[in-house]
Amino acid sequence: MVIKIIDFIKHRKFYYALSLLLVLLSVFSLFFWGVNPGIEFSGGSVFEGYYEEERPSVSEIEESLVQAGVKDVRVQHMEEDRFIVRTSSADEETYEKISSAMEGAKEEYFEAIGPAVGEELRSRSVTVILIASLLVIIYVAISFRGEQLVNSGRYGAVAVGVAILHDVLILVGLFSVLGHFYGVQMTIPIVVAILTTLGYSINDTVVVFDRVRENLERGTEKGFYKIVNRSLTETLGRSLATSITTILVLLDVLLMGASTLFYFMLALIVGIAIGTYSSVFLAGPLLYSLTKSK
Repeated sequence: MVIKIIDFIKHRKFYYALSLLLVLLSVFSLFFWGVNPGIEFSGGSVFEGYYEEERPSVSEIEESLVQAGVKDVRVQHMEEDRFIVRTSSADEETYEKISSAMEGAKEEYFEAIGPAVGEELRSRSVTVILIASLLVIIYVAISFRGEQLVNSGRYGAVAVGVAILHDVLILVGLFSVLGHFYGVQMTIPIVVAILTTLGYSINDTVVVFDRVRENLERGTEKGFYKIVNRSLTETLGRSLATSITTILVLLDVLLMGASTLFYFMLALIVGIAIGTYSSVFLAGPLLYSLTKSK
């Protein structure tokens, strides 16, 4: 069966420009706005409840909480009768004030995290990402050792560089924008989604690179330009099929599942979409550009 080779490398400058624009916008957002940390990272408390009868408006709930002496409070409506109250305080007195102010509301759960715990979780999240990235570089370098044309370390550097400096940065930038304009918080589930994106992107990129290595060994094409294009073409169907089927399931949960899962599902959908794009349209062309420059 003859495969029509798609020339991905030809338009690599356009892919580079598009990715650079998205990365710069993410850096801009993070520099000026940062992220809106959840109580897991900043410390505070969360009170979730519901009303069996008609639910008051957000402004009415906030006003009753302020009158009760609750400071730095934010109220978020969830479903028809549910709401979430977030505050920067994490003590028994805050819980009592919220409970007294929420007359007629039924408590679903209450969670409080101190600032010291939040700081520890934040540092551990960064450490996990860095350790995972280092291990992936080592793994890819060992797996692709013995290459004659392409240095094994270059495979690992491109795979991790694309996943972290492109995919993760753009995803974090998105939640920086959502946090600034809509108050969306960076929570543990979002960090899990970021780590999932990191792993998904690297796995997809390694599949492409493995096909590049196979075609190099077989000598199916003459010239690294044609080899990378053939490898990307051969893995394109697999990458799209995996990504589309995964995103369809996540969309179903996003639209039909609990509202508390909305931003977690959104992060996974955006992360997988970005990871698929980068592994096909960015990692292969970057590997070619780096190898050509050497």
